[in-house]
Amino acid sequence: MIYGSGPSTRGRKVAASYAQIALETEVMSASPEKLISLLLAGARASIAKAKLHFEHNNVPERGMAIGKAVDIVTTGLRAAVLDSMGEVAKSLVMTYDLVAHHLTLANLRAQVEHLDIADAMLADIQSAWNEATNQFAHPA
Repeated sequence: MIYGSGPSTRGRKVAASYAQIALETEVMSASPEKLISLLLAGARASIAKAKLHFEHNNVPERGMAIGKAVDIVTTGLRAAVLDSMGEVAKSLVMTYDLVAHHLTLANLRAQVEHLDIADAMLADIQSAWNEATNQFAHPA
């Protein structure tokens, strides 16, 4: 018997493949507002994974999860507002830079507190974004 290639491993791989396809489909068909929501959720999910890897002292996986969160923040979220000229956009760019800084510090210094700060900042943005887009979609 070969360990690790049983039905449960294959089932997880198949499920992961379907989940990836579903996510790609959702991203490709998403409105700009929904795409920002997906990016925020993705960054926060990567931070949550990094926290789990901190707990299990899994340094390589922690680094990969933090790197994914930084990538989402800098190339996804930050880039989405970079060309805007308003004060809110400028504040968001600075906020995303600060989030990326805390994520980098969490990885370099192995300090989970920086993940907590980055996650709290993104949670505030996510809450405000969801409220704003919900009001936009359903005006009073």
